[in-house]
Amino acid sequence: MTIDKAEISQLRECLSLSLKDLFEYENDFVNKSIKEESINHRLAVYIDCHKMRFSMIKNYEVDVEYDKMADNTEDEISDLKKKFIDQNGNEITIRPDIIIHKRFTNQFNRLYIECKKCYLSKNDRFKIKNVLQSNLNYSLSLGIEYHPNKNYYRVYEKIDNNWEYTKHKKPDK
Repeated sequence: MTIDKAEISQLRECLSLSLKDLFEYENDFVNKSIKEESINHRLAVYIDCHKMRFSMIKNYEVDVEYDKMADNTEDEISDLKKKFIDQNGNEITIRPDIIIHKRFTNQFNRLYIECKKCYLSKNDRFKIKNVLQSNLNYSLSLGIEYHPNKNYYRVYEKIDNNWEYTKHKKPDK
């Protein structure tokens, strides 16, 4: 799959705007002792709204905890059982916390996001790195650490061929 740099730029900008809005309008929600999935849902809502501003991604769907795919040859939906084997020989199942994609196919997976309230695990980082090298056709993958009750959040992403964390200040109230 050829990765379109303009599309990746639009995905990054959409996510940046969505995270800004999440922390500007939902920071009290993020700081409560609620489940991570609830925060992910709110972020997905913002992504779904902001993607309409970007010509290359506006026609994609945004889903949370999406675990289905279509078998293109049989046109049937089956559980996503794509697994990776980590350095210790353990199977790691791939199911994004948030995904931008076309449903029921792996041909148009665009953004894979793993999210944690605090810190991404070693397995999370392994998935984020390796999903780009799989046959699942992702253009971009990254991790988000919300860090409730702190004035920053972190994004784990590939920058200039290196995987690193970038720290972002949450908007002031």
